[in-house]
Amino acid sequence: MRSNSRIPCPCLASMLFVTSALLLAGCGGSANAKVSGKITTKGEAVKSGNLVFSPLDGGESQGKPFSTKVDGGTFAVPDNVRSGKYRITFTPSEPEITEEQRSNPKFNPPPPPYAGMAPKDAQVDIKSGDNTIDVELVSAPPRK
Repeated sequence: MRSNSRIPCPCLASMLFVTSALLLAGCGGSANAKVSGKITTKGEAVKSGNLVFSPLDGGESQGKPFSTKVDGGTFAVPDNVRSGKYRITFTPSEPEITEEQRSNPKFNPPPPPYAGMAPKDAQVDIKSGDNTIDVELVSAPPRK
């Protein structure tokens, strides 16, 4: 009796190799960009909040959005990201309130600092290598 330990179709191995190569090629570029910068409004540093970078194009940046915290007017994305075009959005931090305020049912918390603000230039092009992006917050246009 003859052992049949060979691949049934000689071209199966080639097809698997080509399919794997195509799948890997479709995953976009490598994460080879660093992003950091300053964030201000009316010339003053924005003390806190979050920036979210969402990919705009179907090119290399078609991966997931990424975010970073704003601290004392600066931000730095801790991991490398993919190059490409991104939309930036800003989310203000919630105001700090005391336990006494929180437990008072009549207490009406103030709006978050920088509420209603948005990046003046909401689209950025992140290139390979180091990217310094300065963000200026302005009053967001009213939603329709």
